[in-house]
Amino acid sequence: MLNEIKRVSRIIEKANPHDIVILSHPDHDGLTATVLFETYFIKYHGVKSRKVLYPSKDLPYRFIFRRLINERPKILLILDALIGKYKNYIMTLVEGGTIVINMDHHDIVDISHNNYFNLNPHKWQLEYVNTSSLAWQVLREIDRDYFDERCWLAGIGAVQDLCYYDNKFLFKTMYKRGLSNISSYEDLFDSELMRCAKMINATSHEVGPDYVYSKLLDASLINSLKTILEDDKMICS
Repeated sequence: MLNEIKRVSRIIEKANPHDIVILSHPDHDGLTATVLFETYFIKYHGVKSRKVLYPSKDLPYRFIFRRLINERPKILLILDALIGKYKNYIMTLVEGGTIVINMDHHDIVDISHNNYFNLNPHKWQLEYVNTSSLAWQVLREIDRDYFDERCWLAGIGAVQDLCYYDNKFLFKTMYKRGLSNISSYEDLFDSELMRCAKMINATSHEVGPDYVYSKLLDASLINSLKTILEDDKMICS
């Protein structure tokens, strides 16, 4: 798995953000993973990715994939998106020249093609690793200190998915840097990160993912979880 993480990291490091489209689920895991990548693009390139797409009632997956096939982005980054039913669309994309990096941690979608990179942790019998943790691992290969300081973003995704056992290095990093007092599975439930994850999900549903994405990105750039927890428009559930 580490070798695959390094391969994907090299692709991201060499890529122009204007060539990248992100397909993400608009929840605690997908949004934090998206923001981790966008933070990297802004820090190193001064711009965000070309586009971020979220599935919704008005924009279902099949419409998204048809649009992507027409647009042919150079790189498609799939984050926490349930795309198991859409393998044929992905095949069309990779055969048409799009590099697809699939970081979903749900259904394993195996495709044998040089343009397809599958980082689903279940391939390596890792059940308790989620997408924001994968994003964090990819990006810390590029800049370890910078993204270790932002490990709390990956932690938000991990705590809500109860991804502790296979993510212990992430939690040790948070604990060591004083960004979380979680030192056991039981600590997840009463943590600030769990509270933040619930706020993200409630606000994304009631206000919209674009608002949450914007606030998370602002918080990431200044490296402050506190700004999310104290935002008046974030809904406490």
